[in-house]
Amino acid sequence: MTLILTCMTPSWVVQVSDCRLSYGGSGVAPRDTARKILFYVGHGARLTVSYTGLAEFRVPGQLHTPLEVWLADTIPDLAATAVSVPQLAGLLMPKLDEATRNMQRTSLSVDTRLSIIMAGFIAPTAPPGAVVLSNFQVGGYRLPMSPDIPALPVVAPSTAEASVGSFQYSHVRKSQGLGILIHGDHTTMSPPHSTDLRNAIRGAEDPEIVRAAMVRAMKSIARESPDGTVSSDCWSWIVRMDAQIQQFQSHFDQASKQSLSPSLIGPHQRIDSLLVSTAESPDVGLIRAKLNRGLLSERIDSVALRAYLEWAPSIKRLAAEFEAAGVGVSKPAYVGDLLTLIHQSGHLFIDTLDKHLESAFPWVMGMARVRAEESRLAALGRSVVVDIEFLVAMVLIGLRPDHYSTDPPPGAFIWPVTEKLKQLARQHNPAYQ
Repeated sequence: MTLILTCMTPSWVVQVSDCRLSYGGSGVAPRDTARKILFYVGHGARLTVSYTGLAEFRVPGQLHTPLEVWLADTIPDLAATAVSVPQLAGLLMPKLDEATRNMQRTSLSVDTRLSIIMAGFIAPTAPPGAVVLSNFQVGGYRLPMSPDIPALPVVAPSTAEASVGSFQYSHVRKSQGLGILIHGDHTTMSPPHSTDLRNAIRGAEDPEIVRAAMVRAMKSIARESPDGTVSSDCWSWIVRMDAQIQQFQSHFDQASKQSLSPSLIGPHQRIDSLLVSTAESPDVGLIRAKLNRGLLSERIDSVALRAYLEWAPSIKRLAAEFEAAGVGVSKPAYVGDLLTLIHQSGHLFIDTLDKHLESAFPWVMGMARVRAEESRLAALGRSVVVDIEFLVAMVLIGLRPDHYSTDPPPGAFIWPVTEKLKQLARQHNPAYQ
């Protein structure tokens, strides 16, 4: 089984998922190694894909395929033929139905109940929600937030909007207020865990506070029943309406599990290695300690780049400029496209990259003020956050706007080079005046 908690507000979505694989009454000990989440970027959507129930598909004559691997292999090709997340979900349902029916034919004793949850913002202007594809439930459960109602899960109001075989499509939307959806073993979300969680997040406006409370609830449930359906090790992530990339953290008791990063998928695309947790990492900490001692000769890879983003004085000055304009700056989340841009710049080591970026000051601060104001106005009064990776990309483009192409290279997800940004660079870079 599993436990997936999803807190939704009009501005952000927080989700926490455990990583337990349990084997019912088979006598096999549970394993806490499943990556039950994927991050999806495409069709203007910012969401996660998670699952509960059946943990693997078995094909005669082939190795068992974990669900997260099957989803990462299947969704990108389907997404390439779809024009929206709902259409993608519709294309995914017959694949799920076929795979579970094959399981039923070859493994009669296997419980094939399965739910796929796609949670977040499924379109640029849509309210947050959760699309649920399931062969055993519609919508899922919710935790009542009123203190006058017992803190026990109740069925979330939703209807089946479509069906293919045994799978039904439902969509739970959240256009106002704060609410929590529960998928998986909802019976574990009972007092005192549910009461403590509800009290901790009622009226919360900061998703980080909500994330911390949800993780505490997950770990508290796991401690109460160490051999139960929920693990203490878990994932958490925040997706904001105004940020391009979700921020995830891994909450593991064993440092060796930190390498189990989720996959990032989209139309015709799958990347497994460059999505980084916003939680502290020993590898990142080691490189950051070197940078603090003035040792900047580190070769730039995804780990070194994350350490640099958290350390660089020039980037902190830019972040302060954005924050002064009312625009938040997130921690590093997805460094893949920025790493490609840095390689295109020709800087392979932190010391040369840092000198290159520093050469843009002070004129790049004017560029930052304009871009921050544009972001604030585009938010139409909502809170707005930009990725810290964008700040570095903005400086690189500002220094050499004619060097970078607006055409995304193969494998790019959110390519930062735009004609608008290049034009802004020419207006502020003295070399073009």
